[in-house]
Amino acid sequence: MTSRSVLPLQDEPNEEEGTHAFGSEEATASPGPSSLSMLYSYPISLSANMVSGDIIRLNVGGVLYTTTKATLVSRGSNFFGPLLDGHFGRLQDPSGAYFLDRNGRLFAPLLDYLRQGVLTLPVDVKIEQIVEEAKFYSIDILPGLCGDLKEGLYTSSNWILYFERDPDHPWIFGITGVEEKTRRVFIQEPCFVKDGSIHWRDYLVYSKNGKLYIWTKSVFKSKTQLYYRTPKNERFPALLAEGLVSDRRTAEEAVHLNFSQTSQGISCRSYFATANDNPKQQPFFSKVIVLCKSLLVMGGSDEQWLLYLHSDLAFFTFNHPFMEFSDSFHLISHK
Repeated sequence: MTSRSVLPLQDEPNEEEGTHAFGSEEATASPGPSSLSMLYSYPISLSANMVSGDIIRLNVGGVLYTTTKATLVSRGSNFFGPLLDGHFGRLQDPSGAYFLDRNGRLFAPLLDYLRQGVLTLPVDVKIEQIVEEAKFYSIDILPGLCGDLKEGLYTSSNWILYFERDPDHPWIFGITGVEEKTRRVFIQEPCFVKDGSIHWRDYLVYSKNGKLYIWTKSVFKSKTQLYYRTPKNERFPALLAEGLVSDRRTAEEAVHLNFSQTSQGISCRSYFATANDNPKQQPFFSKVIVLCKSLLVMGGSDEQWLLYLHSDLAFFTFNHPFMEFSDSFHLISHK
């Protein structure tokens, strides 16, 4: 198989599939509605059919709340459905409100989430406290924590980013990827969700109108849309069993990558070789971490790099000890 030149990080967007590859960057003003839009576009909904029985009064640890049954069950089944249907009995305070022996102050962010779909925390409240309260009420707050962000791979014209949620702490994400313009490589860096957005380094990742954006906080008009490419998938790509060889050559030598399954997991053997596959130096062995079918993390404890599997079988490397930034590989067959 002959070597190929490096492919540009550019694909045409596929509107039918709802996913896009590189080349879909949007530059607009910084996120957030203007004061005028908030003043004149505030959503108001009044139901002429609402009756007094729809209004619910709650006494949560001594703090009184007034809401509606529709609001309490608006985000799916939870504690309040059976409560209002009488399955738990009815413990009332002297005013006739439902009494719940929980922290009344911590219930306020949950009620606002049920009303608006966005989880916003007071500055002196820890997310762990809200998570525990949400567990008691069986309220799924993940959509409020993460918005439209799903685990998996996202790309834009200059970003490759893989988001992975900590299963024990769903408000913490690990980010692995690369920013092509600055050539910065990120390996499983932790970031935190706050008010429905991810705060990470000098960036803000947030959703708006069902779309995901990344914004550089220090740069005006730096909003870029991220397109979902592939979900989390830890299966090793079967096509890599044949091995890879770099398109870039130095003195007729190329970097070869051969993968194998060991007792410690998947290993990669990397070495320089000529066209007839004669190694010119001792091979370099790397541990392989499969994040999804399109992105691998490789290397040792001191030095790690990324291998991105492009849709048309160009495999780009980032941060490799022997390769230049964005050099590509192609498949080789030993048959």
